Amino acid sequence: MGHDLFRGSVGGLFALYDDVIDPNAFDKLDHIVEQSHCDRFLIGFSGGVDSSVLFHLASDYARTRGVEVRAVHIDHRLQADSAQWVEHCRRVADHLGVAFETVALDGKVPHGASMEEWAREERYRIFRSMVDRRTCVLTAHHLDDHIETLLHHALRGAGPHGLSGIRPLRRFDKGFLARPLIDSRKRDLELYAEREGMEWIEDHSNRDERHARNYLRRRIVPMLEQGFPGAVENLRQTAGLQAELANALDRIADRALDAAGCRSSQLDTATLLQFEPELRPFVLKRWLVRAGGGVPGRRHLAQIFERMLPAREDAGPLIRWKECQLRRYRNRLYLMRDFIAQPGCETIPWDPRTELRFPWGSLSTRPAPAEGLDSAAIKDAAVSVGFRGGGERCHPAARTHSQKLKKLFQEWQVPPWERDLTPLIFVDDHLAAVGSHCICRGFRAEAGAVELVWDLNIYTMPNGHF
Repeated sequence: MGHDLFRGSVGGLFALYDDVIDPNAFDKLDHIVEQSHCDRFLIGFSGGVDSSVLFHLASDYARTRGVEVRAVHIDHRLQADSAQWVEHCRRVADHLGVAFETVALDGKVPHGASMEEWAREERYRIFRSMVDRRTCVLTAHHLDDHIETLLHHALRGAGPHGLSGIRPLRRFDKGFLARPLIDSRKRDLELYAEREGMEWIEDHSNRDERHARNYLRRRIVPMLEQGFPGAVENLRQTAGLQAELANALDRIADRALDAAGCRSSQLDTATLLQFEPELRPFVLKRWLVRAGGGVPGRRHLAQIFERMLPAREDAGPLIRWKECQLRRYRNRLYLMRDFIAQPGCETIPWDPRTELRFPWGSLSTRPAPAEGLDSAAIKDAAVSVGFRGGGERCHPAARTHSQKLKKLFQEWQVPPWERDLTPLIFVDDHLAAVGSHCICRGFRAEAGAVELVWDLNIYTMPNGHF
């Protein structure tokens, strides 16, 4: 591999080769910046021909527009030459004067998982961890990828969202994800790279037709083009029509969810059941996407409608997929991250002036605007925090008698899975408060009080995205 990684200026030569590369590529990047309000590009740089063309284009654009750019190479460690690929990508980035970062995975594909799907999910997991509201991730997906995705989804029985193929621009966690080359053919990217004298990595696993997408790319799409002239363009139009339908369904769902005042992690079943049965799956999936949980597979969707929604009120149905849990309590669905919480039985000493953190939430105090926990009562006392063990009683300050904590949780409509996670605050071994729900008798004050802030974080999705 030589040291002349490329010749000339990519942006300056686009006009010369507008028969090869989309001549509006810079306009598309302008559009991406205008729509996303981002001033940082994070480029997924594999070192292959597609991402090499994108890298040169985006870095040239960034220099002329004052956009910050950074390249990220994900080393999946699935190929023997992956370390050499990292060094190639680093040299290209150095030559272009672009910040470069590499992230190495362990190369261990979970048993029974698709290598392609695992690699894709890991890439996007890493990209999500790197974006903020100013960042747009750029990937080098092109028209051939778009058509392969449409066919792949069609063969799996996808609906309009899946048949939309690859979207040119969409929300991605806190930022955006864009594909500036989505209207260019693979062969045109290769021709352009050859004319520019670029060098790139050849990943021979792309020839392995045991992988579904490779088989579609190498066998099915060429056959379609040979037997049906204009097949690619017609399929692109089909994807566009399906995207319009998917967008319309999303707008219908958004209006209903916004009108119902739904919290991001909670959905009243009445909001869902007001729609015709054919529309309910789309409303449910839109809520899940907005909440950051992604979309479950067909089997899980069927379980939600056939097992979770009709279940008895006290059944406590639970459905898991990927990193998510979906639960139902009374007539409300709750989406949360999949977690294992095991609060200990022993109490923990606590200084109320500090924040106390747990894997599932944090406890702190702040000055109370009105009544709250009596500051004088806790000033020189031994304050500790514990959790339910069973059989606890609580005497709310405004009541004349104590009650079982279990009954109070039911009255406060606290979901069952939250009850064991709710901190109990003790002052000199006497129960003084229950999370943010209740101040106990003898510990409430109307002046000189503090407010207990219990921030439960189990409803925060680790890989939330739109």
